Amino acid sequence: MVLSVPIYIGYIERRVFGRILWSHWRRIGYKLAAAGLAMALILNWLLLVSPSGWIWLAADVVLGGLSMAFVLWLTGYLDGGEKEWLKQFSPI
Repeated sequence: MVLSVPIYIGYIERRVFGRILWSHWRRIGYKLAAAGLAMALILNWLLLVSPSGWIWLAADVVLGGLSMAFVLWLTGYLDGGEKEWLKQFSPI
């Protein structure tokens, strides 16, 4: 399954566009890698400094997810509809 999906996407892109859109996939990969790295660093730090317990673990996971969403927002990965949806949860 893991290998068949990228192969199938490449096949469809080649049939529809006449080529595989490597620059598009590279740009998406960089943005997702930056967001994943930010989330990993923040979660690692939070899990080291937070006391143990389920409440703290849940809070750390929420903050890690918010950090990933923030980086995706900054890099332009999210479209207008997704940004509006995230604004609903913002306290600001």
